[in-house]
Amino acid sequence: MTDAENTGLPLANEDLSKIGVGGSSEAQFAEAAAIAERVGHELAANFRTLPPRQRRSVVTAFRRALLPPGRPGRRRSKEITAAYADWTSGVRGLELYRRHIHRFDRMGHWERNVRMRALMDAIRARKRREQRQRTSAAECPNDQTAAPLRATQA
Repeated sequence: MTDAENTGLPLANEDLSKIGVGGSSEAQFAEAAAIAERVGHELAANFRTLPPRQRRSVVTAFRRALLPPGRPGRRRSKEITAAYADWTSGVRGLELYRRHIHRFDRMGHWERNVRMRALMDAIRARKRREQRQRTSAAECPNDQTAAPLRATQA
């Protein structure tokens, strides 16, 4: 009787696709955690001579395989997007500020100026980024990597 038959868990060199996918999420989590622990112990046993820095690199590679990195950059604010859409449609001045700055009419003079400036700075920054994106798209129309990013950011 092999070790894999004894524990019911596959060894690292076995095919992991044979593992049952059905069942509850708690059972799947327990099974996945057990497999990860087993693979970790096996790697530690087989590669004892690796220095700690290289072990961390192995852990990083394992983590990246499980959790691929997300999209780079910060998410766009819905509030700024709505304000920018109004601004591009021609809404200006107090009407824009009253629509997009919460409690604008109840603010004091200085706080109102700060919020107005922050909103307009965000709108200008959004405009500048879109112009930069348009010019870079016009310069390299055959760039396949930039096309999906442009489509998803709009």
